[in-house]
Amino acid sequence: MTDQAFSDRRRAWLLALVASGAFGVAGMSGLIRRVNAAANRPYPDGVQEVKGEVRINDTLAKPGALVSPGDVVTTGPMSHVVFVIGEDAFLLRERSRLQVSGEKASTAASGQTKSAVVRSLNLLSGKLLSAFSKGEKRVSTPTVTVGIRGTGVYIEAEPTRSYVCTCYGETVLEAKSSGATEKIRTTYHDAPRYVYGAGAPETITKAPMVNHSDDELIMLEALLGRSPPFAGIIERRY
Repeated sequence: MTDQAFSDRRRAWLLALVASGAFGVAGMSGLIRRVNAAANRPYPDGVQEVKGEVRINDTLAKPGALVSPGDVVTTGPMSHVVFVIGEDAFLLRERSRLQVSGEKASTAASGQTKSAVVRSLNLLSGKLLSAFSKGEKRVSTPTVTVGIRGTGVYIEAEPTRSYVCTCYGETVLEAKSSGATEKIRTTYHDAPRYVYGAGAPETITKAPMVNHSDDELIMLEALLGRSPPFAGIIERRY
């Protein structure tokens, strides 16, 4: 595909975000315009969209603020934040708490800057949609550890149950209470799962596709100058 064709298709995806109302047109219009203007260029690290009460550690988050390995991001009621770290992008929904681990950004003696790299995330509570680059990473919740290998994934964390949708790519789920594992490889939300804590008769079970959309995944990938693998191939249903 030519750069122009990619850019045209990307603009069409972004316009679909407006129609979807995923965040509300007013709340997302500025972000959509900025991503559209960037054509197929990736965005710099930092907060791209913030609504409501969002904190990075103890500081209220503002657009452009960096989220770095070692930070804790929290969201209040009716709040969300969209942010980029290196080659990964995230949408953290309301009432969530997320710990980030990895390699911090650095500057070599030559003056060349190296972006931060996410190695693992601990979703203590709440809801997280992620678009990950290639490479092995990990997301942990109270009930499951999710091995990531270049994946779009949506996770909800509760004290006794987690929800994991491998939207595309490959994951390995490991239930913390039982040690049961399942390797999942999907192209389009093919195998959502609930993962339960101790005392459940089964710790990994089938689940429906809930609470996230293709438009949101398109937006996250667009922030990185990429497109999800289902774009232009699969008739979208979500």
